[in-house]
Amino acid sequence: LKVFKGVTPKIEPKDKNLLNSLYAIAEISSINYAEEKGFPLLTDDRWTQMMPIRGSTNNQFGTDALLSDLYEEDIIDLEGYANSFLQLCKWRYRFLLPDIEILVFFAQQYKKNLAGEPLETIAAYGRNCMEDPGLFLGLEPTDPPLPRGVKFHMEWISKWIRSLIKIWQDESFNEKQQKKYTNWIYKYALPESPKEDRKSVV
Repeated sequence: LKVFKGVTPKIEPKDKNLLNSLYAIAEISSINYAEEKGFPLLTDDRWTQMMPIRGSTNNQFGTDALLSDLYEEDIIDLEGYANSFLQLCKWRYRFLLPDIEILVFFAQQYKKNLAGEPLETIAAYGRNCMEDPGLFLGLEPTDPPLPRGVKFHMEWISKWIRSLIKIWQDESFNEKQQKKYTNWIYKYALPESPKEDRKSVV
């Protein structure tokens, strides 16, 4: 039996000013409770995901990561995983990346009428992410440093191209369907670079 347990927020004296913000209370109390209990924290709030929790590394995760783990552990099947990810896109969860298996699954479902509504929704979602001013363009601590938003854009392109490779290796698609999927990806699916990044080079 799964139940939800209410938690009374614990706010440190130095943070009393946060009591005027229910949003801040929810964030801080959740982080404090997870830290106190040593629990992983499921949160879809980007700020809360990025806040460090003492004694743990990357202990926060979102619904997208939960779905991926449920699929990898065979708790949900590919259809359930794909449809759940699609729903997150429709709910406008920001800055998610589709697994290649999801893209190929939907291509298989609509092979007689590519690309189909699910792939069109995911492609539109990817484009909208690139137009979102909240897409962080700060540099990652890599050598050489790479803007996070640019890396996110490159990962989206990689997902579509790798799904295309899978389609061409899949004998259940005929050549006409493979070419149609190829043309659709290049015309509609590959997103432009982040809007804020385009502004910086104009």
